[in-house]
Amino acid sequence: MEEDFDIRGHIEPIEERIIKKFYICKVTCDKYAAKTKMEEKRLKSIKTMPSGEKSTKGIEFNTKYIPYFYLEGNYTIDYLRRNKYTLKIDPEVKAIKIEDSESIVNLEKMVRVKSNELELNIIEKLKFENNGEITLDKDMNSIQKKTIPYYNEIDENTYNEYESNKEIEESKYPHNYFIEKLKELIIKRPNDTVRTLKEIFEANLNIILRPNYEGIFEYKGKIVKMIVDGVTGKTKME
Repeated sequence: MEEDFDIRGHIEPIEERIIKKFYICKVTCDKYAAKTKMEEKRLKSIKTMPSGEKSTKGIEFNTKYIPYFYLEGNYTIDYLRRNKYTLKIDPEVKAIKIEDSESIVNLEKMVRVKSNELELNIIEKLKFENNGEITLDKDMNSIQKKTIPYYNEIDENTYNEYESNKEIEESKYPHNYFIEKLKELIIKRPNDTVRTLKEIFEANLNIILRPNYEGIFEYKGKIVKMIVDGVTGKTKME
């Protein structure tokens, strides 16, 4: 215990505990319903075109997941700091013992501001804690968490499968950058720290995927892209 108050002791490095979890938004339109919408659009176009110009090429269909990043974290630090107190104590008192403690303090060599005031230069052990959360899009722009639709958890293997199939829209930044953003928000080391005893950063990185479906096909003589939002079922043409 006494070594904990040695300001010249070893400074502990920050310990990081990161947990990743994966989710997918609830859909109202799955990939089969999305492909049906695209096929209906394509066939309707074919019917209006002269027979010699009708295309027999089908739909190039892909699933694309748009990622959201919701992070929550906690930061704690146990540390030492210097402090100074003035204690009123009778000049006749030569030593004191703090009740329920084995420590005896000799007052004869300590500085007295006045005959009845003792100046105490002490080392204090403290704990500071801070927490916070952020929600970001794939380009690390802040967004409101309430704008993300309801979602269910998926396992890491499923997420990795989507990723290996290149179905997840790429972010400009690796996952570590999102964690660093959270660190900037919640790691607030006290300015009066003279020695760190324990420092812990804990973070939950929640990756939430929003399904979108893309179909490329010929429409009215032009190659177009049709996008169907899996959550709302809404469509748009590009």
